[in-house]
Amino acid sequence: MKIYKEQEGIDKVRIEDIIVKRFISAPSEMRKQFPTVVNSEKPIWRAIRTELYVLLVFISDEEKERIDNLIFKKYFPFPGLISSDTSVKAAFKLEGAKKIYIRDCTVNEMYSLTLEANSTVIIQNLEQTVKTIDLDIQRYTLELAYLISFGEEINSSNMYDYIDGLIAYSIEMWKSSNSAENLNG
Repeated sequence: MKIYKEQEGIDKVRIEDIIVKRFISAPSEMRKQFPTVVNSEKPIWRAIRTELYVLLVFISDEEKERIDNLIFKKYFPFPGLISSDTSVKAAFKLEGAKKIYIRDCTVNEMYSLTLEANSTVIIQNLEQTVKTIDLDIQRYTLELAYLISFGEEINSSNMYDYIDGLIAYSIEMWKSSNSAENLNG
């Protein structure tokens, strides 16, 4: 397993500003439609940047301990989640796709997704189980994550705009979904 090294290049203040603007400052009626993991005054999050992508993950207290422990040990905290090798077996192959919404999935013994340049993805309630050489069997759930991959279109100078836009898009989807459920229910 590749040893994880935290990379510079995440402006935590800008990420926090986006979280406050989109989640914390949202009207209480709207917040009722948000996933539990972001429906608090202080959602717990981690941002991971590699040379290929940025992953913004919202986590529970339990997941925070697991993630921080793996990062402390220099391991990538989400083994089996992402591969840039498109020849590997994966549940989802994203080839420059925008605003992809992956929800309520279970992935076992394969990568969750392969990622090519200029993709944007929302991941909600993805359960991953994978056996690794160094860590044996790893099980975790991504309650909510936003993933953008770098390329000619998405780069370090505009990545925060893409993160903000992806979060705004997910909020609109939740509003639409809840409105449809209210009409049908």
